[in-house]
Amino acid sequence: MITHYEVFVPSIVVNDEALFQKKNRSIPRDIALPELALNKEITEVTATSQELVCLFNRFDETFGAQIHKGEAEALALLNTDKIPTECFYCTGDKIAI
Repeated sequence: MITHYEVFVPSIVVNDEALFQKKNRSIPRDIALPELALNKEITEVTATSQELVCLFNRFDETFGAQIHKGEAEALALLNTDKIPTECFYCTGDKIAI
């Protein structure tokens, strides 16, 4: 995908959520997001705390608490000028859709 598209990934996903492999196994290169970001093969983007607060203010507390950190940052970033407006949002989490 990264050879055909510019891919923007929230910093929480790059630095935390993609690290799901067992500790005794290395992370496969295609999901080694910190390395891909360092090599500029993907673009790491970061939401501010204010941007996250604005997102969560749109939902009631119970619903907002169900959105995982990475999806929350991605959704918050959709309302900023940090990513192009033609970006697609991709997640497998039902609540974040």
